[in-house]
Order: sequence, then structure tokens, then C-alpha cells
Amino acid sequence: MALLIEYLDNTFKDSDLLEEKLRLPVLGVLPKLKVWGSNYKAMHLFTKDYKSGFSESVRTIRTGIILSNIDIENKVIVVTSSIPGEGKSLVSSNLASAVAQMKKTLLIDADMRKPVVAESYQLGKTAKGLSELVSMSAEISDCIHNTDIKRLDILPAGVVPPNPLELLSSNRFTTVIEELKKHYDYIIMDSPPIVAVSDPRVLARIADGVVFVVKADNTTHKLAKIGVKRLLDMGAHIIGTVLNQVAHEKKSRYGNHDSSYYSYYGYK
Repeated sequence: MALLIEYLDNTFKDSDLLEEKLRLPVLGVLPKLKVWGSNYKAMHLFTKDYKSGFSESVRTIRTGIILSNIDIENKVIVVTSSIPGEGKSLVSSNLASAVAQMKKTLLIDADMRKPVVAESYQLGKTAKGLSELVSMSAEISDCIHNTDIKRLDILPAGVVPPNPLELLSSNRFTTVIEELKKHYDYIIMDSPPIVAVSDPRVLARIADGVVFVVKADNTTHKLAKIGVKRLLDMGAHIIGTVLNQVAHEKKSRYGNHDSSYYSYYGYK
């Protein structure tokens, strides 16, 4: 029965299977943690302990992105996933913190359907952001917020618009991104999941690269393939994938398994 269950389980168990099924490079593997979701601790694990196994894995992802196309001076990176709950916001936030160690970075919450950046950075629900900036109802100085992390600013989603896709598809949005690229070396966008809504396909068109997050033991091969296909159909440049929430006992050539770190953060 156990063998049958394992045979029928078509979720991703390790990075080798992920690379084989999606035919994309794996940028890194992140461990399964009790601290999870869009809460403050999860979104700031990288800054909490730079020497942890988690942080080392994030640095590995950062290196893969930087080396993916070093000839582009200003890079816009979209982070997305197939479905909600795979950890794209966690990856976006921690990746932005890691990139900010080297380059001036802006983290944009482009998931205006379920925004989490403002709350996780303790800005409050009324913080002005992307929607106000694109609609020209606020100045850029009111929408971009500084953080305690050197070289990292954030642009939260702002007030949730009635039709996020229309706002993201506008010429004004493209103009805003082009202007922001003049002031930042890297722009990291937290995008909605691509199988759920069409927003990521619009974002992918203006991005220099896309990072595709997959949750281990959760996302099916079929769903991940659908997500990747939708991105590729839009001509997106998928830099690679990130396998998230990987159990400690599952070996991976991309992971940094630091047992002391896992116990410290309540590793399962």
C-alpha cells in the first residue's frame, strides 16, 4: 500500500524530479519550516540569521539570478508560482533582502489581489503604493518606503483596485516600471500565482526574468507544467525554479542542510 501511494503521488519530492519534469534549472531549495506564510518572521528569515542554512540557500538563488544574464544593467525579476500557498511572497521578500546586500533593490508587491508586503513590513493597511503610483493619485515619494535593510526599498500594493489586471496592463504601469529602473539595480516583483489569474503573464512581458516557485509535496506535476507553459507562451524568460518547503530527510544537490538551523527555526 505504501508503494502504491508513493507511485500515485505526483507531487515534487526533490530538485532532481523538478528539473526533470519542468526542464528548467533549479536555482535553489528551501527547507520546510514551522515559520511559514506571509508573517513577519517568515518574510525576514534571511536578515534574522545570515549564517543559517536557509540564508545560504537564498544566496545560492541570488547567485543564479545574477549570473543568468549579467549583461542587463537593470533587472526586473518576477517571482510567481502555479497556485496560492507555495511561498512566492516568502521567496520574493528574502530574495530582495539578499540582493540588497550587493545592489540597490526595490521590492514591489504586484499581487494586488492578496497583498502581503505592507503588512509583513509593518506599514499598515493604508500604506500608499503601486495602485496610487500607477493611477497618479500619489507622488512616488509617498509610495516608496524605506526599510531598515541597507539598499532595500519597498513599493507595497496600495489600495486594492477593482480590476488589478487592467491596472497592470496599462501603459502607465509600464512607464512607472521604466522610471523605477533608472533608480534601482534590481526590482523584485511578488506576482500572483499564474494558474489562478492572468496578472503574471502581463508582468512577465516587462520582466527580464521570472523565478518559478514550487512547493514540495504539494504542487502536482500537471499544475506546474501548466504554469510554466503559460509563462513560455508569453515569451517569458524563466531563469529557473525554486523548490520550497523541502523535508529535511530528502537529499538534494541544491540544498544546504544545516541541522542546527533547522532545529532553531522549528524545522519539521
